[in-house]
Amino acid sequence: MDFGQAALLIAAVFAVTEFVLRLVPNLDSRLKQLVSFVLAVGVVFLVRETVWAHEQIIGGQALDTLNTESAVLVGLLIGTGANVLHSIIGKGGAIQNIGDNQS
Repeated sequence: MDFGQAALLIAAVFAVTEFVLRLVPNLDSRLKQLVSFVLAVGVVFLVRETVWAHEQIIGGQALDTLNTESAVLVGLLIGTGANVLHSIIGKGGAIQNIGDNQS
């Protein structure tokens, strides 16, 4: 997977997940991760049906040529990237806590 293409999908999943988490505040962290995975798979299936799907190259294959199982796996990988991004820059993440007194 090209890093730029993966970054675009991760950013899309991150944005959609942040939107949903703002609609439903105070979710347990496990539920947040589950929401992220479900939304990531949904975003991959949505992108797979667009005219840009042939430009998303994953393992040498265009996104619109992947079978369902491969698309679900890509969604889980993209969801993992979005979860990592959220833990770094999201609310309570490492970047948000810079300068905070942790005593």
